[in-house]
Amino acid sequence: MKRRQKEFLVSKPIHTISFFRHGRTDKAQPDSARRLTDEGKAQAARHRLKLGDPSFRVGYVSPLQRTHETLEILSGGSCVRVETVNELVHDTSTDSGKLIEAAFEKLGYASIADYLNKSDDATKAALVEYGERAWNALKTKMGSSRENTIVVGHAVLLGLLIMAAYPNAPIEEIYALNFGECEGAKLSFDETGACIDMKKLCD
Repeated sequence: MKRRQKEFLVSKPIHTISFFRHGRTDKAQPDSARRLTDEGKAQAARHRLKLGDPSFRVGYVSPLQRTHETLEILSGGSCVRVETVNELVHDTSTDSGKLIEAAFEKLGYASIADYLNKSDDATKAALVEYGERAWNALKTKMGSSRENTIVVGHAVLLGLLIMAAYPNAPIEEIYALNFGECEGAKLSFDETGACIDMKKLCD
């Protein structure tokens, strides 16, 4: 008598979102005036080679020019649609934005683990709320699109965004996120829109 084998339903990724930090910038002031240096452009070009041919179709950037420049190089011009998401930077005119700005001044380019573990309760709540707000804004922009997507943003803010996008991620994987210049992570999503996997890119 043959044994009957069970079939298991396994979620399969149907689209991906690759999140990247922008490349190295100059020291222009104000912060919004900063642009990629020659080294920043070279970083993006090198990481583009590491990615192979990702064929990104849609790109999202913050309002700051350095993210636009980085996306253009990383994507190789493959995106047929690029949109700005204002929520990819924090709003320093709000109370929560001021808390985040103070945390940046204190911790700089520390890991997301440091931000979440070394901040007071109010700042931690502001950081988590930022990530959720940015993710919701990004989802609204994407709508029902299931095209492979690239998002270029800023340092620890990307980690907070990814934490919101992948709520079931093991906390040690979230804590390991500490994006260097032009580094990132690729998240895979199933047909329900749930994130099911994360892979570090270009570290």
